[in-house]
Amino acid sequence: QGLIPRHVAIIMDGNRRYSRRNSLRSAAEGHSRGYAAMLATLEWLYELGVQQVSVYAFSIENFRRSEEEVEALMRLAEEKLCEIAERLGDARDKGVRVRVLGDLALLPAGVRSAAARAEAATAANEGATLNICLSYTARHEIA
Repeated sequence: QGLIPRHVAIIMDGNRRYSRRNSLRSAAEGHSRGYAAMLATLEWLYELGVQQVSVYAFSIENFRRSEEEVEALMRLAEEKLCEIAERLGDARDKGVRVRVLGDLALLPAGVRSAAARAEAATAANEGATLNICLSYTARHEIA
């Protein structure tokens, strides 16, 4: 059985390429499938006993993408954060505390609100921590 890491980081990358290679209707569909794959991965990591997962979901550089794609990603982020806040789903079942990190002031108000609700709804959970990095970049953090 080997050692289990305490912290695993996931960089959400390649969803647009996946969309093109699989002839999906839009990049947004690829992003939705990427989210589903991430959930399955999170389930597996928590079952193994990983205590902290950081998901790098949307960097500041991603704001340079087409307006349509950025809007689709923001809708997806808001929708999924609302799911966590309203139903708690896996977060409550697993005792997972959610933290949303990054320059949240750059995000639309709906995403900021959903992030705050997800954090508040899971604040008392003590099992593991899910860090969702939105609107982040190393260059921005250093400046």
